[in-house]
Amino acid sequence: MTHQKVRIAARTLIREMGLLGSNPTPLLPICAELGCRVVKRDLGGIDGLFVPVGHPTIFLNERHARTRRRFTLAHEVGHIILGHYQVAHAEPVMERHADIFAAEILMPVQEFRRVAPIMDDDGIAEYFGVSLRAAQIRREVLRCPGGGVIAF
Repeated sequence: MTHQKVRIAARTLIREMGLLGSNPTPLLPICAELGCRVVKRDLGGIDGLFVPVGHPTIFLNERHARTRRRFTLAHEVGHIILGHYQVAHAEPVMERHADIFAAEILMPVQEFRRVAPIMDDDGIAEYFGVSLRAAQIRREVLRCPGGGVIAF
């Protein structure tokens, strides 16, 4: 699967769920639609994981910041949508695809490009409900102009 197909899968999910333009993107309705519950637990050094057996569950590390848990949740949803849960051990390319999927549903490219010129990275992070680092990486990847004048 190409990176572009991963982005299209994320955009399709957001559009079909009627969440386009909802910022920050609400993730729990997506999980509910997938029939998946979300549980926060102390997972030690693990960010999160999807357990497909029994009642499908995404576990998130409760010790992590809310913004990091949001990215992890979107990442795990990516694994589900992209069919990675059918593989015993995720390959590095699968992890990269799940990250691309998460970035696209949390910070949709069109909306990101619209706000990036007028917001600084802190404002973007708050607007999309992501970490500062996630906002910075998204700006770098999309090659958007930086250092806007509006901060939340």
